[in-house]
Amino acid sequence: MATPMRSTDFRAVVEPILNEVFDGVYDQRADEWKQIFTEQKGIPRTYHEEPVMYGFGAAPELPDGMAVTYQSGGVLIQQRYLYKVYGLAFALTKVLVEDGDHVRIGQTYAKHLAQSVVGTMETLAANIINRSTNGSYTGGDGVSLLSASHPIVSGTFSNVLSTPAALSQTSLEQLLI
Repeated sequence: MATPMRSTDFRAVVEPILNEVFDGVYDQRADEWKQIFTEQKGIPRTYHEEPVMYGFGAAPELPDGMAVTYQSGGVLIQQRYLYKVYGLAFALTKVLVEDGDHVRIGQTYAKHLAQSVVGTMETLAANIINRSTNGSYTGGDGVSLLSASHPIVSGTFSNVLSTPAALSQTSLEQLLI
């Protein structure tokens, strides 16, 4: 007795069509998160560790004949980034495949699936900024992204304005100053 054919037997026919539709959605818009963040290729494991190092103070003037002074740098904190996996899929029933409408419906939902993935990436990136002052979301130094008490070797460092201001071009310029 012959084995019945299944929709998965024809994946090579349907999958390229859906992938083309899926990939096309990514080309429709620019990733906003790339304007703020840099994507780097990590080591293929569940986490990536990076030492956050500290360097030296200002170089002193050397009067004629004076020996140079030496300073030491070191590791302030060991930052660990945990990789997360996100996924979403849809399934089509055998009846839908038998009706012959699976390619059109699959193309439609492939677009929706791609938009969902893009939306997830944008939301995850935006949440870093949205939660930048929330003490429940800390970085490797144990404080929020925007904090007046980032630990450094000689005490603490502030990366917030002395007079709080809404995020704008002016407030960003003041932060850089």
